[in-house]
Amino acid sequence: MNARVAHLIRHAGAVIFDFDDTLAETMRSRWPLLIKTAEQFDVDVTEDMIRAVWGVPFPELVTTLVPSVDRVLFESAYLQTMHSTPPTSTPGTRELLEFLAAQGTELAIVSSSRRDLVVMDIARLGIADFFRPEDIFGTEQLLGRKPDPRVLRRPVQRFADRGIGREAIVSIGDGINDYRVASGNDVAFVAVLTGLASAEDFVAAGLTRDLVVPNFVTIQPWFSS
Repeated sequence: MNARVAHLIRHAGAVIFDFDDTLAETMRSRWPLLIKTAEQFDVDVTEDMIRAVWGVPFPELVTTLVPSVDRVLFESAYLQTMHSTPPTSTPGTRELLEFLAAQGTELAIVSSSRRDLVVMDIARLGIADFFRPEDIFGTEQLLGRKPDPRVLRRPVQRFADRGIGREAIVSIGDGINDYRVASGNDVAFVAVLTGLASAEDFVAAGLTRDLVVPNFVTIQPWFSS
């Protein structure tokens, strides 16, 4: 059991989650949909192309992958395709959220995706009730783009208004940019290896190895100990 992460989770007043590949297995479910949607516009998109831009704000991802296609038209077609393919949560997501909710921890989502897509996905994942609507931040609500520290300015201020200082906030994400955003706000960070980044990537970026966990299943023993 990782004692340092256990301490952070148990004593957090608020936890800020990234969404894609942190709470939802987005790579597995969404990459094929991006490729399928691009085919509707006679554009070839590969997994390597998606990997190269994965994690940027969704509008920028679209314009980079399919520059010849009107972004609004593409996003509309993509949304229709999403309706036919329900998302899946990362291992242990519900158990962690239940644990945090039971101890009264405030929860938020900060995503580079569009807010409406995140809201739709958490509803389909059955985890929407764990989050206040005003604590779900899509790329439109953020003051910058990851790794700009301003990304967390509004969520951190919202928790401060509720009496929760940044020293009591933990950020959890799967990407190096998630770590850099948290570090730029003096917010504790826990990395999960459910995205593209490896443990070595996080360590190279400056995160200590004891703040890296494979997934949420590996922290389930903390719930009953």
